[in-house]
Amino acid sequence: MFKIPKSIKPIFAGSLIWLTVFFFVYFGSLAIELFQVAELKSLDTYFNWSGEKKPSGDIVIVALDNKSMDDIGQWPWPRSVYAKVIDNLKASGAKVICLDIDFSSNGAIPGNDKLFAASAKRAGNVVGVSTLTTETRSSGKKGDIKWDENKLNMPIDMLNTAFLKTGVTGFELDTDSFVRNCQLAYDHNGECLYTFAVAALSVYRNIPEKDILEEVKKKNSNYKDTLRDKILVNFSGPQGTFSTYSFSSVLKNELSPEVFKGKLVLVGSTHPVLHDVFSCPYRSSKNNSAELPGVEIHANVINTLLTSNYVVRAGWKFNVFLLALLIAITTFFSLKLKPIRAIAATMGLFVFYSIGAILIFSRFNYVVNLATPLIGVILSFGAGSAYKAVTEGRKKDEVKKMFQRYVSRDVVEEIMKNPEGLKLGGKRQHMTILFSDIRNFTPMSEGLQPEEVVELLNEYFTEMNNILFKYRGTLDKFIGDAVMALFGAPYPLPNSEELAVRTAIEMQEKMKEFRAKLKAEGKNELSIGIGINAGEVIVGNIGSGQQMNYTVIGDVANTA
Repeated sequence: MFKIPKSIKPIFAGSLIWLTVFFFVYFGSLAIELFQVAELKSLDTYFNWSGEKKPSGDIVIVALDNKSMDDIGQWPWPRSVYAKVIDNLKASGAKVICLDIDFSSNGAIPGNDKLFAASAKRAGNVVGVSTLTTETRSSGKKGDIKWDENKLNMPIDMLNTAFLKTGVTGFELDTDSFVRNCQLAYDHNGECLYTFAVAALSVYRNIPEKDILEEVKKKNSNYKDTLRDKILVNFSGPQGTFSTYSFSSVLKNELSPEVFKGKLVLVGSTHPVLHDVFSCPYRSSKNNSAELPGVEIHANVINTLLTSNYVVRAGWKFNVFLLALLIAITTFFSLKLKPIRAIAATMGLFVFYSIGAILIFSRFNYVVNLATPLIGVILSFGAGSAYKAVTEGRKKDEVKKMFQRYVSRDVVEEIMKNPEGLKLGGKRQHMTILFSDIRNFTPMSEGLQPEEVVELLNEYFTEMNNILFKYRGTLDKFIGDAVMALFGAPYPLPNSEELAVRTAIEMQEKMKEFRAKLKAEGKNELSIGIGINAGEVIVGNIGSGQQMNYTVIGDVANTA
């Protein structure tokens, strides 16, 4: 069976942990929804921790808010109020008027649609909104075949003709139903449809929509395919970040023309009854809500395009490199450092990476993966620590079993608490040394078979060892038929002399029983001599890095 050499076991173990955690996290980020949602939430963390950003002053919102509902009355409103608001905004010098309101059906009051269309036509700068919805179609035959078909819901013809342009709503919901991305163009039956934000900006800047998208391609490395790629919306903040005025105030002409002069004006709902609300990255400090009205999302998209302040994601190769690096570093920490230091180092790495990633986003609008690398850090630390605990547990068990042959259990426990005391080297220490020796053993053993000698010595040493451990002595070595024992090593004993003498007395008492047993068995009787001496000696692990012997040297030992 193949065995891994001890010298490369840590490298092998570290590599195995690194590979296992890396591939689990990497493929988990591709296939496990929990990982994907965690990464999406980390983007929200970037926005909230980096703080709110002041948006362009060129964008103004006219809100269908609570005040407007109270002043104008029950929804839906007559189309004449929109005609009046368009007239007032145009008179105030609004450069473009963008209506984020669904006008795909006729108004309730005859003639008001015509009045509304006339105002939009006169203004010459009104942008309307359309929506793309998915409908399931059926062949209507036996063995029915069904398919999904995109339906474009445009404003009624009268209004659509009066609007300068119409753009489609381009919000994209992520897995957790938050809006973070926006598609800028759609392919609908071979026709390129531009989003509401692009259409609005096209009128505001007086350039074709396709030119806006070409600019995005040049300035945003994540945006290459017009009909497939999306942009990350660089949100400025929670609800209320953009300058917002009540619809009814505009209707009553209560505001200064300077408020709207030369501005891109977005008209849309902020009232909850109209249900045009989505969850977005920023949370309000007032109520901790992440909800943002659709009109404000459009404002954020337009602001992103207008300022060219794009949020760019790091490429997958760079994110994979970061994941691999962090897992490798954490694995090293968990395997090589002591537990407390490993925890401190891993926490430091966790915090350093998090703060660094947030600072990079704040300064450069550059997004590196945050959640998946940190998941990798946690898992690799856990795996490394678990492996280390198991292997060190085995080593401790081996050491414990080994030392239990030489010292009592309570001394073993002390050794396990402080193994540093057993390193190669010696120190001066006061202790008591005991030697016991069987008298005339050599001539006596010559009359016995080798097996009988071994059996006799094993029985004798077992009895002596039990007494030695009882009084916390340490077995230094067996020297032929002699026992060398230490009292006060590897850890000091304040009453080492007393313990050594008690050991000697009990050894002699035990020998009386042992001789009686041997006599009954018809064997030669044994007697022992014991020498004890106390004083300062050099004690420690003496030898080489490959072979050590824990013993004492000095005149005190020789005298004993």
